[in-house]
Amino acid sequence: MSSKPTFVLVPGNFLPPAYYASTVKLLESHGFQTRLIVIPSTGSKLPLISNEPDVLAICQVLEELSNSGRDIIVVAHSYGSIPTCEAAEGFKHQERLKLGKSGGIVRLVFVAAWLLQEAESPPSIIERYKMEASWVRFEGGNLFADDPVSALHNDTSENLAAYWSSYTTHSDLTAFATPLKYAAWRHISTTYLVCEMDKCILPHVQRGMVASAKGAVKTVQLPSGHMPMLSMPEKFVDILRGEAGEDL
Repeated sequence: MSSKPTFVLVPGNFLPPAYYASTVKLLESHGFQTRLIVIPSTGSKLPLISNEPDVLAICQVLEELSNSGRDIIVVAHSYGSIPTCEAAEGFKHQERLKLGKSGGIVRLVFVAAWLLQEAESPPSIIERYKMEASWVRFEGGNLFADDPVSALHNDTSENLAAYWSSYTTHSDLTAFATPLKYAAWRHISTTYLVCEMDKCILPHVQRGMVASAKGAVKTVQLPSGHMPMLSMPEKFVDILRGEAGEDL
């Protein structure tokens, strides 16, 4: 069995997990195993009453890998940090060791993500920071990204932005707005990647959420928009490799 941790990649809203394709290819070229999570609230055909389906989708993979003795680094992008926090409860590597079990989460990496306190939700952060969100449309219990090129792909090539914008879909509003119950970053070593050109969750909002964590979260940064795995995949993966303990 490989001694390297397995990367579990959790997507955010609006896009299928395939936007991690370059990340998967690069990580695997360096000897890491990866698992991609499909978030049920993205493109959901039926209304949801909470983000529980997203949490369960992550939990199932964490349980499988942990019970196989795998050390895990969870990379959660944007909205993906919220169900990741809920799913991570009980999977901390050190806690499992105390119970005589191997495997578990050794680190969380949040990428331009919602770093929430207990009982907070994205709408509460949006209100606190008076975030302008004209590119998002709320309709029929869903969120739609009406201008993904400007908000999500502002630092990618025109062709790449057009390609991924064509895959943009809706996300369930109730799942998005579910308040956080378990702030996993308080209990598991966490790194927050600030995306310094982000037009979706603005950099000052990202840094504000990190500041509210009062030193509990390590920060790194890239001069990227909201999707560094698309606009600068090699640099993004270098950060992930560094968080896995590799000397670059």
